[in-house]
Amino acid sequence: MKILWFANTPCGASVKLAPGNVSGGWLNALEEQLGHCEDVELSICFHWKCTISPFKIKNTTYYPVASKKRENFLKRIVCHFLNKPKDGNIFELLHIIEAVNPDIIHIHGTEKNFGLIQNYIKIPTVVSIQGILTPYSKKYFSGIPFFNAFVSEGLVQKYKNKSILIAYNDIK
Repeated sequence: MKILWFANTPCGASVKLAPGNVSGGWLNALEEQLGHCEDVELSICFHWKCTISPFKIKNTTYYPVASKKRENFLKRIVCHFLNKPKDGNIFELLHIIEAVNPDIIHIHGTEKNFGLIQNYIKIPTVVSIQGILTPYSKKYFSGIPFFNAFVSEGLVQKYKNKSILIAYNDIK
């Protein structure tokens, strides 16, 4: 099975591109485990600061895509009416999809423009939303002092272990 990932980090390519940089830990572990499966061909596409040719490390092929600035407003409007990709990077991503010819595409995260490819392909695609609870935990009380929130809730919530502190710790 051919699998194409779109990821916000270079995953295992960090070894070559940014030695000593630690990022995407669980993605690296998943990539490594998929590398042990004989019937899986994994390719990973990610944004990088400059243009680099595709390369292979172990059983994974990497496709770095140079990050580009957004197109100007007029070009985006014209592309909208012509039903063409508005972002120049989309063409490059579609070429990578054509080159890999995957059975399935997995987009890890929604921070970048990878999800926009779904409008132009018919390949089954999975989109994972990651790391969303961290910002929620920082805004959980929205300026209300914890003590005020805690004393305002009823005894029933505290007795049933459904207190605001337990809910906050679950999200955190």
